Amino acid sequence: MPLTIGNHWEYADSTFYSPDSISVNRYSWSIVGKQNILSGTDSVEVSIFRITFNDGIHYDYFYKNNPEGLTQYTSDERDSVGHFSLRSLLLKLPLQRGDTWMTTHGDYADQKFCLSTDTLIPTQFGNFHTYLIRTGFGDPWYSDEYYKENFGLVGGYGQYKIGTSTILQKRTLLSYGLQ
Repeated sequence: MPLTIGNHWEYADSTFYSPDSISVNRYSWSIVGKQNILSGTDSVEVSIFRITFNDGIHYDYFYKNNPEGLTQYTSDERDSVGHFSLRSLLLKLPLQRGDTWMTTHGDYADQKFCLSTDTLIPTQFGNFHTYLIRTGFGDPWYSDEYYKENFGLVGGYGQYKIGTSTILQKRTLLSYGLQ
């Protein structure tokens, strides 16, 4: 993912609870700055990745492109002296079909799978050749994300169950700006 200050992406998440019950939420992702943090005993320069929701509430995350891929440094988990203690590999690079890796989020972990290295995704901005990454939660719960190299997230799709109902989610790219 390009972590240049000023890059931004806007998405709409549509959740389909039933054919007549749909919820749409808009939000943006942006790179708003750089910061040095302590991870273990190392000082690490990270990009500040901000997610802003329609109501103006935002959350900041710390990302860095490392040799193994896109890594998130989680500020919620700190060791006894205040250093960032949790790193999570969000997107492994380079990717081959069949690659797997684990991401961690506090007390739980997700397994990710590279299902394809060239899935064509049509958008209002043209067609994107993307990596298809599946996060598996067990059948029929899953989340698919479509990433384009040197661009970031193009879109996504997911499915899960609540009781006997199957809920579908779709993430659509609405706008973007890359520096």
